[in-house]
Amino acid sequence: MITLRRSGERHHDRRRKHEVWLTFDAKDRSDVLADGFGALQVLDEDRLSPGGDLSRRPDRDAEIVIYVCGGALAYDDSTGRAGVIQAGEFRRTTAGHGRRQHETNASRSDWAHVFQIWLRATQAAVDPRHEQKRFSTAERRGELCVVASPDARRGSLRLNQFISSRATLRWATSSSAPVTALA
Repeated sequence: MITLRRSGERHHDRRRKHEVWLTFDAKDRSDVLADGFGALQVLDEDRLSPGGDLSRRPDRDAEIVIYVCGGALAYDDSTGRAGVIQAGEFRRTTAGHGRRQHETNASRSDWAHVFQIWLRATQAAVDPRHEQKRFSTAERRGELCVVASPDARRGSLRLNQFISSRATLRWATSSSAPVTALA
């Protein structure tokens, strides 16, 4: 069965330095999808003002895939890793197991546009891992490109879940900016 959640049905929250659209709102107990859908726990679209940070963090083991659609996202974690995810890049990391991470807009002047996907861990205490990759515009133009899968097929990010995630890049009209779709 396919469950369609339209853009207008997502919870929208705007704060001073952060604007987020929640596909699943854990605070809305009247929503049957408040806790996610199967392994999918979070599917958020965030817009961060200069210096703004991602405030939501998993409270248990999870795999997180972040896609930076525009701008750049700086990160650091409790293992001492730090870096930047640039526009067009995907990063997969595991959370929980005592590992802490923090992400902020890397720019002091421009907004960042970020998608977060959290997957429930298939087992407790998943070993901390991370990987980051850019999939070219050519790979994503007009067709679904595998960006994450359990077997890292076609050079995708490796997931512990038995699911795969795809992205495409298309244009709404011949003169418009590209639109990214995640599946």
